[in-house]
Amino acid sequence: MIQKPHYPIEIVTSGKSVEIEDTQSHLVRLRSMFQASNADFNEEFEADVTLVPEPDNPRNKHAISVRWWDYVIGYLPASACRDYAQLRRVDASGYDACVKARVKAREDRDGARSYSVQVILPTPELLLPLNNPPADGFALLPLGSRVQVTKESDHIEYLADFVPTEGEGQLLVSLHTFEAGRDKRWTCVEVRLEGERIGELTKTTSEKFAPAVEHFEECGLDLYCRAIITGSSVAAEVVLYGAKAHELSDSFLEAKRTKPLVRLVEYQPDTSDYQLPSELDPESSRTIIPLPLDKVVELIPSRSATVETVGEFAYQRALDGTPNGFFDAELIPEVNNPYDPHAISVRYQGETIAYIPRGLTDVYWQAVAKVVASGAVPMVDAKKYRGRDGSTEVKLYLPEGEKALPVEYRNLPDVDYEQIAGHFRKRTPVFQRLPQQKPNRPKRKPRLPQQKPNRPQHESNSPQHESNLGAIGCGLILLVVVLILIF
Repeated sequence: MIQKPHYPIEIVTSGKSVEIEDTQSHLVRLRSMFQASNADFNEEFEADVTLVPEPDNPRNKHAISVRWWDYVIGYLPASACRDYAQLRRVDASGYDACVKARVKAREDRDGARSYSVQVILPTPELLLPLNNPPADGFALLPLGSRVQVTKESDHIEYLADFVPTEGEGQLLVSLHTFEAGRDKRWTCVEVRLEGERIGELTKTTSEKFAPAVEHFEECGLDLYCRAIITGSSVAAEVVLYGAKAHELSDSFLEAKRTKPLVRLVEYQPDTSDYQLPSELDPESSRTIIPLPLDKVVELIPSRSATVETVGEFAYQRALDGTPNGFFDAELIPEVNNPYDPHAISVRYQGETIAYIPRGLTDVYWQAVAKVVASGAVPMVDAKKYRGRDGSTEVKLYLPEGEKALPVEYRNLPDVDYEQIAGHFRKRTPVFQRLPQQKPNRPKRKPRLPQQKPNRPQHESNSPQHESNLGAIGCGLILLVVVLILIF
C-alpha cells in the first residue's frame, strides 16, 4: 500500500453530493468510522475521506475507491468515475485527493446496520486548477464571494489558451497593486495569470483587496486567488473567488507557511496520459531519511490538562499497555503521514496511542519539531482515564506554543518540514527515564488520602504508643525498689 500525503479538493462555487456504492462490503470499517464520530443512529456526521484511483482493480480499471484512514469504505459510481477521471492527476502527482463525506448510520429492529455515505465534490470542470502555483513562497486567499475581473477583452489572445474544451475551468491567479488615475491617483489591483496581465479590478473592488495585497508584498510574497474562466477562443470572462481584506483573520495574515498549495503534474485533457505513481521516476518522489533520535527532552508541563487527544480507538492494543493515570508520552511529528503531513502522534514507549487534534497542530508543531530536529524525542505529561461513554481517553499537560520548551530550545530558528525525519508508522526508541535526569518541573497537586476516623488515644495500637507505655512501667518499678531500700 503506497502511503501519500493529502491534496485538499476545494469547492469554489457550489458542490454536489455523490452517493458511494458497495458500502455493504465494508461494514467493519464503517462501524469503526461511526464509533469514532460519537454520532447517534440516523444522525448525519461529517468525515474526511480520500479518493484513490485503482487502475489495477480487476473489476474496473477506472475504479475510484473512497477511503477512511486509508481503509476502503466504498467506491464512486461508474458514471462519477468517468466524470472525475482528473483525479488521476492528483494520484500521478503523489497525493491522495481529500474531500468531505456525509455519513448516516441506521439500525433496524433486528439490529442490522446499514450506512449511507455521500462525498461532497465540485462540478467535474472545477475539480482542480488548470495551472500550477509558483514553486517559491506565496499566500493563497481563502475562498470568498464572486468578484468580476474587468478588461479581460484586452487579453483574449492570451486567455484563449487557458479556456478548456468544456468551456469552464479553475485557475490560480496572482494579485498586484499599481497607481492608477490621472488627476487623482488611486491604488488599483491588477490580475495576472502566470505572470501575464489579464485584467484588473474596479476602483471600488480594488479598495477591498489592496490592503491584503500590499501586506503580503511587504512580506515578500505574492498573493494568489482562485478564479473561474469561462468562454471560448473568441471571448473569455474571469471571475475571482477570494476573501476581501476585512474578512481575513489575524492568523492568516501572520501565517508562516509559504506554500499553502502544492504543485501537480501538468494538466492533460486526456487522463490516460497521466503516468501512475508506479511509473514515475523514483528520484522525483519525496524521500525522507529518519534522524537518529538518541535522547529525551522533557517538555515543561502545564498545571492542568490542555489537549484531549483523538484517534485512540485505532490504537486500543497499544493504549491498553499504558499505565492508568499519569504517564510520560512522546510527541512525534509525522511529515510523511499520508492523511495529514502536519500530524503529531502521541506515543508510549515508541508505540502510537493517539494524535493531537488536527485543529491544534499549528499551535504545537514548531515546538515539537524543534526538539525532533535536534535528534531528540519530546516527552510530555499525559493522563489516561475512562470517558463518560466507557472509552479510554488521553489528555496532555502541554502549554501553548514554545512555552513548553526548555529555555535552550526557545531561541532556535523555525523548522521546515524537510528538516525533520519521517516517523509515520515507525517505532520510536524506548529510553530509560532516570529521575535525576529530569529538570525541575512544577509539582502536581497531590491527591488527598481518605480521612480516617480519629481514635481515642488510649485505643492506639501503634508501636510508638506501646514503647511509651513500656518506659513508664519500668520507671514505676524502679521507684518502688528505691523506696523499699530506703525504708
